[in-house]
Amino acid sequence: MPANASMLALVAATVALFTMGATISADAEQIDQRCLKTKDPVMRIKCTCFLRNNGQIIYSGGTKRTVIWSAADGDAYIACLKRNGVQ
Repeated sequence: MPANASMLALVAATVALFTMGATISADAEQIDQRCLKTKDPVMRIKCTCFLRNNGQIIYSGGTKRTVIWSAADGDAYIACLKRNGVQ
């Protein structure tokens, strides 16, 4: 019986360790340097996901436009937002 309890404790510790490791690596995503001026942390994540997935900021006529050119980049942007808990 003590062998079963120690095996259960070992399995529980291993599962907890892998779960904690996944959480730490997901939270460790670096914020893009161009997004650091934004004070809102949610907007920092949105800005970083946008720029990392080939998003472009186009200046024309004194206004800024943001563009993601392909559908695959748009899907990757949405996946990045979900991965970081923003939606």
